[in-house]
Amino acid sequence: MSRLICFLFVFVLTAGTASAERIYCHRCAEAFFAAAAPDSPDFRKFARDRKIDVEHLRLEVTPDYQRHTVTGIATIRFKPIGLPLREVEFDGVDLTVTSVRSTAQLDSHQVTADQVICTFLTPIAVGESVEVTIAYSAEPQKGLYFRTPKNGYPAKSQQIWTQGEPHEARHWFPVYDYPNEKFTSEIICHVPKGMTVLSNGRLVSEKPAAELVAYHWRQEKPHVAYLITLVAGYMSKIADDYKGLPLTFWTAPEDIAAAQNSFRHTKDMMEFFERETGVKYPWARYGQVTVHGFMWGGMENTGLSTLTRRTLFDASTENVYSSDGLVAHELAHQWFGDYVTCKDWSQLWLNEGFATYYDALWHGDFFGEDQFKYEMWRNAKSVLSQKNEKYGIVYRGYGEPKQMFSYLVYPKGSWVLHMLRSQLTPEVYRKGITEYLKRNAFGVVETADLKLVLEEVSGRSLDRYFDQWLNGIGAPKLSVSHSWDAKAKLSKVTVRQTQKIDEKNPLFQFPLTIRFKGKDGSRDHRVDIREKAQDFYVPLKSAPSIVRIDPEYTVLATVDFKKPNAMWYAQLANKADMIGRLLAAKQLGSKKDQQTIAKLKAALNGDAFHGVRAAAAEALKKIHNDAALEALIASRSQKNAFVRKSVHDAISSFYDAKAAAALAESIESEKNPAVLAASLTGIARWGGKESRSTILAATQLNSIRDTAVDGAIAAMRINGDPAFVGDLRKLLAERDDELKERAFNKGVEAIGFLARNDSDKSGVRKFLTGFVKHARQSTQLAAIKALGVLGDARSIPMLESFTNAKEGSPEQKTAQASIDKLRAEKKTAPEVRDLRKEVDALKKANEGLRKQFEDFRKKETAKQSAPLL
Repeated sequence: MSRLICFLFVFVLTAGTASAERIYCHRCAEAFFAAAAPDSPDFRKFARDRKIDVEHLRLEVTPDYQRHTVTGIATIRFKPIGLPLREVEFDGVDLTVTSVRSTAQLDSHQVTADQVICTFLTPIAVGESVEVTIAYSAEPQKGLYFRTPKNGYPAKSQQIWTQGEPHEARHWFPVYDYPNEKFTSEIICHVPKGMTVLSNGRLVSEKPAAELVAYHWRQEKPHVAYLITLVAGYMSKIADDYKGLPLTFWTAPEDIAAAQNSFRHTKDMMEFFERETGVKYPWARYGQVTVHGFMWGGMENTGLSTLTRRTLFDASTENVYSSDGLVAHELAHQWFGDYVTCKDWSQLWLNEGFATYYDALWHGDFFGEDQFKYEMWRNAKSVLSQKNEKYGIVYRGYGEPKQMFSYLVYPKGSWVLHMLRSQLTPEVYRKGITEYLKRNAFGVVETADLKLVLEEVSGRSLDRYFDQWLNGIGAPKLSVSHSWDAKAKLSKVTVRQTQKIDEKNPLFQFPLTIRFKGKDGSRDHRVDIREKAQDFYVPLKSAPSIVRIDPEYTVLATVDFKKPNAMWYAQLANKADMIGRLLAAKQLGSKKDQQTIAKLKAALNGDAFHGVRAAAAEALKKIHNDAALEALIASRSQKNAFVRKSVHDAISSFYDAKAAAALAESIESEKNPAVLAASLTGIARWGGKESRSTILAATQLNSIRDTAVDGAIAAMRINGDPAFVGDLRKLLAERDDELKERAFNKGVEAIGFLARNDSDKSGVRKFLTGFVKHARQSTQLAAIKALGVLGDARSIPMLESFTNAKEGSPEQKTAQASIDKLRAEKKTAPEVRDLRKEVDALKKANEGLRKQFEDFRKKETAKQSAPLL
């Protein structure tokens, strides 16, 4: 799944020939979390026992779009595995079961809060197939989600959709709901005429009957319960095929115009993944569907990925936005996660690490090697920026499965595979992955399965590697220095590991390449890092102008390499080394001199790779002096929209009249709403009447994802003028039906923020209170949060009513956070009132002094101008 986010984790990662905003698949959970207590039986999590082999699930359901309920009949065929069984348990949360039948004679059945338990008159023999049919109804709180007018979504595109990972399937039908069991499935869904139903596998039939239409889908190859999907509602599609394999792309009717932009590279991805894995796409068809209010970025259901509609974009944003990362990630999952599936959640990296890495590999294949390295650089950045890592990638001490969806299994998992591929060679690695997939086809896997295959094909012992990178914690931090002995013609490179080293965090051991480049050419020197500090001497004909550590970018490590400016300049100009140029630009951001600024300006306007140009803009932003601002202003005309946005982001960080004037000039001609939004924040920082009118004008623009409106609301917050409260209230009232959910909610939250210092908050409090019972849950939460920020303690009684909601629910947590904030502010109220009194007294005193000074000035003026008598 694409990530818990890091949380819809919108990453700024690469896509296509430009680095675009990417929405990732699941959310990244908190990096670290409360593990179960050591004296708890759940201190370590292991795969569930498989007492039965589930062979097939047949599900027939009818959703009620008005009541948000579902009625269904689930038929589960299974057989005991090791021992005869008299009792069989199925997962099912808050299901109302009306009947249970079986092909074997039942003694009784029991329905608990989270299970349906069937007891048979006599034990079922090992290997004997039995069917159990359960008729039930449910009002699901998870698993199956309604998006209808009842909860604030448009009737013309109302829909339902499901989300199974990690354990949500059990909330809308009874099933064996754990990833170590696979079975075939079919779904029959009855919906009103005019609606479309999508599910796994192939469409068997579409039969109208009275007011409803029955869609019958069948998945004939085994998959796990969390990959079962159902999407049903009003939708439009575009269709294509890949070598006869049907490809479909579905959206709400109002979004279909943007579908081609988001899904245009699906066929190229399909071809690459087949070629790179050595395994044909394993399912009957492939569909992608965007849905309303999806909580993640995407979900890799077998043959049908569900995606957030926020991935859609149009031509106006040029290359600032892209769906390539999300689409590639979910498609890669069809092999890694669906075809072979992690046995339990401690092994989740085998799903998510592979999908993240193969997304990067596709980018490299399609756009070039520099793009691949840039992808991996961004992945490394998201790993190495983390502090105080406490667990390894493979970890059994998690509390809830969702807590495993962190940066550890996504970008760090991708780097584990990248380093393996680099050390084994791409050819040997590819051979191993093909064997790994074929050997475990339609099965479940754990890390040992991958290790075994790679050892077989390479002849390498990978014990240390897997222990170090999958069970171990963190990554190397290297302090590097270089010196040149002109007399001996020796380069000396010293490498020190400076990360925390103890029994739990031993030294890392890995191969490392050092590259020397000078007038006599380039030379690579390979070393093995095994100790805390090592010196390496390399004979060269002349002093190198560039010394690079890990030039091919094959080691996940933080490198602190002190170099003279001349070496950084040479590295920034080295056309053959994109990562080197990127690192040089980043490093030069700590300098302030004119020569460095000139070098960065040249890179910003002349480097061949967009990522380096954007890094140069970021470096000039960091330098943050007048010369850096002049360089940025002179570099606004960038053909690449991603770089152009980066330049305007950088200019917007300056509080300067020249910056504001340059941004205002750009706004007049800028057509790209993302670049426009970046510029608005800068003019908001400077302020003034023209700034206000420009910001208000942007609130009336129509743009994909409401990008311009988002930018205007963000600008209002930066400006901080409470006069914008009235403008926002008017905007929300006039464009209620037009604004996307995200922009609307940002507007609600901004009102609370802008009015927080008002002396009389009654009107704003009442306005925000009107949204706490909005049909759309996300808007309710925005209003509850805004009331906490507003700081009016009179909101507490109303907010307390939400704390009675289910413990841990979004409403309960958000309301409690707002109440805590209000009570904390209330405690300091006397001090604030005293301070205000002092300020008012000072104002009065100053006014008196001003009047006295004015009287004195007038008297002196009169004396000087009066005629002498």
